[in-house]
Amino acid sequence: MHTATTSIPVPRWCALGAAFCVALVFWASNGQAAEPSPAQVHEPATEQAYAPDVSPAAMETVQGQACVIDGDTLAIGGQRTPQGCAGGRIVDLIGADAPELGQKCRRHPFVAYACGRFARTRLTQLTRKNEIQCIARLGRGGRYLGQCFVGENNLSAQMVEAGFAAVDPKGSKIFSTQEQEAKRGRRGISRTEFDLPWDWRRKPT
Repeated sequence: MHTATTSIPVPRWCALGAAFCVALVFWASNGQAAEPSPAQVHEPATEQAYAPDVSPAAMETVQGQACVIDGDTLAIGGQRTPQGCAGGRIVDLIGADAPELGQKCRRHPFVAYACGRFARTRLTQLTRKNEIQCIARLGRGGRYLGQCFVGENNLSAQMVEAGFAAVDPKGSKIFSTQEQEAKRGRRGISRTEFDLPWDWRRKPT
């Protein structure tokens, strides 16, 4: 596994939609590469949190194979250990907010399952043994936020379309179409009863 960061011009992926590139400016909260406990949850990036600099020079590539921390967070260049992900550069996927690891969804009123861990498994399937390339900006605490790709496939879009992540209405809505497709197809968490991730995080622990 390897990882590298360099300043680059806007890549050809941005031809997929200007919103992808505009959304790649941000700040990120402090974080560690270790796998978070259910109590160590994060707030997703919102449009209000984005920095104003959208120039290509403000963006970097972060690339390599990934260790999946949760359903919307990667450690690029990290190694899987019994305790979680060790090392690597943490990248929060922009536009996708997956259930937290400690979160449960309900198939029936009395049947709950660990949907946050299912989301992590799905992201692991999408990234396993693949080279990941992220277009991101470094924020506070050494954490990145950006769009990550396997080839031409956008991981945020894939997680939302598969029904393993939601689109935060207070943030970027660039994947709203994928979310509607997941709901129509009753994919993933959309066929269950669940608290939206941002609502679940507000609950008292």
